[in-house]
Amino acid sequence: MAKLVISTLGAMQITDGKSPLSGFLSDKVRGLLIYLAVEQARPFRREALAALFWPDQPEKGSRANLRRALANLRLVIDDENDHFLLITRQTLQFNAASNAVVDAIRFEQLLSGREPSVVQMKEAASLVNGCFLENFSIHGCIAFEEWVLLNREHIQRQFLTSLNHLTAFYEKHYRLDEAIRYCWQQVKTEPWYDPGQRQLLRLLAHTGQRASALSHYEQFQKELAAELDIMPEPATRRLYEQIREGQTGDAGQTETAPPFLAEPRATTPAPFVAFESELNQLRSYLQTAIDGQGRIVFVTGEAGSGKTSILQTFARQAQSQSAKLIPR
Repeated sequence: MAKLVISTLGAMQITDGKSPLSGFLSDKVRGLLIYLAVEQARPFRREALAALFWPDQPEKGSRANLRRALANLRLVIDDENDHFLLITRQTLQFNAASNAVVDAIRFEQLLSGREPSVVQMKEAASLVNGCFLENFSIHGCIAFEEWVLLNREHIQRQFLTSLNHLTAFYEKHYRLDEAIRYCWQQVKTEPWYDPGQRQLLRLLAHTGQRASALSHYEQFQKELAAELDIMPEPATRRLYEQIREGQTGDAGQTETAPPFLAEPRATTPAPFVAFESELNQLRSYLQTAIDGQGRIVFVTGEAGSGKTSILQTFARQAQSQSAKLIPR
């Protein structure tokens, strides 16, 4: 029986377990497979899928394109016997009972419980090789792009939470080499999260890497100032002073707050002058949402143009100014 392995937590790959599958007519065919596989819990109406991937075409044309894409997809994944896809005249659904391996589904299964075990979190973390569908997009499919972004954000938060808890677990049990490994992964994934930075500073100091801890803090401080025009949190600055003076306390003392991509600050950050007009526009959208007219807003731009910095600064400022806003 044919096997199908769909990797989405990083660069997208579709293989038979050994070799990449080829013969897809377009990225829309790949996108169709990925969408059905990740959302396999429910069937989709054919007209909804046609509108998702061919939004600018009349219904008749989009439905015809869907039929061609589906025929190509079944040929590529060797689904002549309907093993992977459940197909009716009205709906399409990925077969959750098939032998297909979908990393995003496995990731969710491992972390779906209220308190995942260390073993579950370790396996989930091992599945992540980058952001969800990294560098994969479909031109003109705005709804699909929205779906990718929402999943990317959700998965990253779960990933960061797991890394935070794994770091805390191994630090608490004095397995500091393992704690440092997960902490470095956490810091590289979300460099602006102060509690993660404090974990790393503390672990470096406790493993005899005091100079590295001090140097890392100083670099972190410079990057925060350059990117967000803010200082590290007071607790982070106090820890730096303690390490510099040789007073770092005992290993095993951890912080348990879950990591948020945009952690609220105790004080209002200094204005992010370089992008003040963009921040003002985001504030106006936020006020509109608070007034009951929510909407999805995209911040677009080239890599390295400051998109992440804008969003993080906006979130921090908004949360510091309104207790009603909850990071999710």
